[in-house]
Amino acid sequence: MNFYFFIVMYLAINFSNGLIYDTPITNKDGQLTYNGNLCMTKLFHDIRENDIGMNYAKFCTVLKKYQKIHCLNDTKIHLFFVGIVGNTDGYMTEVQFLSIMAIVLHRVEIFIERFYNSCLKNNVMTKIELIDAFKQYKINLNDSTVTELMNQFAGTNVENISYTVFRDILGYLLHKNNPTKRQS
Repeated sequence: MNFYFFIVMYLAINFSNGLIYDTPITNKDGQLTYNGNLCMTKLFHDIRENDIGMNYAKFCTVLKKYQKIHCLNDTKIHLFFVGIVGNTDGYMTEVQFLSIMAIVLHRVEIFIERFYNSCLKNNVMTKIELIDAFKQYKINLNDSTVTELMNQFAGTNVENISYTVFRDILGYLLHKNNPTKRQS
């Protein structure tokens, strides 16, 4: 599982429009948040074929670019499109695209949460576990940097880093040097 997280981290750092945002863009129920809706609407308009919508090829191109992140195989991507549009000759509407992307992005967030849980030691993530978790993927954080991040995202004197704080730090680290990925 750690190998797959490495791939996720690599892709998120190196793609200009990765599917890991600085904050989660789906809620726990798998629905897009307000920001998620804005981001995915922009993505749809940037890549759609024409005013009718998005064709099968464009849809596949978008999801295949991030296959290592969401772990959907070609068959599942095909079934998503055909299941909602009816065939591969039609066009996906914005509403249909947002519905599919909510599912895909929710999968990504579940993966990040599973990684967090795999890094817990006795059901706790301390500063040491946080440093070790990111070190596995060439994100080297020293003690003082981690203390600053913990103070920024969790407040002072935190001894157990929650998933929410972990996710906020992850998003921050992935996006801090790439302003095009930051949400407003």
